[in-house]
Amino acid sequence: MKQYIRILMGYIFLGFTQIFSQSTEVNGIIVDGETHVHLMGVNIVAGDNGTTSDETGAFSIIVQDGFEISFSYIGYKKISTNPRPSMTIIMEPTVLESDAITVNAMRAIAGVTPVSFSNLTAKEIETRYTVEDIPMILASEPGVWAYSESGNGTGYSYLSIRGFDQSKIGVMIDGVPLNDNESHQVYWVDHGDLLADASDVQIQRGIGNSLYGSSAFGGSINVNTQIASDKREIKVSYGSGEWNTSKTSLRYRSGKDLGEDLSLTIRTSQVESDGYRENHNSKQKGMFFGLEHRGEKFTNKFRAHLGRDSLVAVALVLNRMSQENNLTISQVHDSLPQFTIIKDKIDLNQVNESELMNKAKEVFSNSETNTIDGVKFVWEDRWVHLRKSNTEPIMRIYAEAPSINEAKELLLKIKN
Repeated sequence: MKQYIRILMGYIFLGFTQIFSQSTEVNGIIVDGETHVHLMGVNIVAGDNGTTSDETGAFSIIVQDGFEISFSYIGYKKISTNPRPSMTIIMEPTVLESDAITVNAMRAIAGVTPVSFSNLTAKEIETRYTVEDIPMILASEPGVWAYSESGNGTGYSYLSIRGFDQSKIGVMIDGVPLNDNESHQVYWVDHGDLLADASDVQIQRGIGNSLYGSSAFGGSINVNTQIASDKREIKVSYGSGEWNTSKTSLRYRSGKDLGEDLSLTIRTSQVESDGYRENHNSKQKGMFFGLEHRGEKFTNKFRAHLGRDSLVAVALVLNRMSQENNLTISQVHDSLPQFTIIKDKIDLNQVNESELMNKAKEVFSNSETNTIDGVKFVWEDRWVHLRKSNTEPIMRIYAEAPSINEAKELLLKIKN
């Protein structure tokens, strides 16, 4: 008897379910809101039921009462709505958001980039660096050789990678080329105390990324500078050493002073030295200014590296522009005397150095002579300079004159 009662109650429950639980068959089509093209493969879900649209964008699904129907498709905004027997769904394209990604095409990655390289970390820089120019710090890396004209690592310094001189090496500060546009040389003396702001240095040996430019035949060097810091820093330092070498530096890092999203770094330095060699004293002045703003999607950075020559040049140009109203930089340039400088060399394996110098003094006997660094013959509107190389058996010749033909004439008088 109890078994019959259970069966009867089951039929009664099913009957109530059919009475109170109703469903709707929904049919429709899905199109792109911009192109009105039918969308195939759209995911359609209503409660526990689901389906996808076919190649014509059409779909059919059973929706129980009380449930919404949702439409989702990669690259389109999701739609949730109440079901109707016949529906036309217009889906609007959208941009897919993901976690922040920083793309840097200038950096090699271990095990990924097919190039030989090494990295100098901030900790290693702090341990090795005092006052020397960058080439002297990098000399301990594999394949890198460096020397200093002054003999103590300051002033005019040079480096090579696997035998290639720095005119064949792409040098960058934060990805910006530092090589001279014409000669591809790098004048480290103009960037004193640059490593004080470096977060890391990467040295790539051999031919690498084409993004480095034509000068990166022998390798590349990329110095990354740091702006942001976790804590405020106000640092004043002074150091001294042999040959009257000294360094004075002042640096401020804002930390969180300007808020969570804004950072500021300012540093000014001066490096002086008499040098180990006579007449090779140097004075390097440098300034770094960096401002970084971190937004939700983008990080904006502004950096300025100022050296002694650039600061003097800016002051002279501004002073000249202030002398007359509405004077443009082009007008300042046109008002200055125009000169052309060229250079050449003589192989000392084929010419006696002493005889060459004596002959040059005879040829240019009507000039003023300066023998501080080689021999320089000076006239009112031109000069020619002979200087023996410190690394090669050659005599370097530099000439400057109002025109290129007049400069060439000075060189030919020496070479002939």
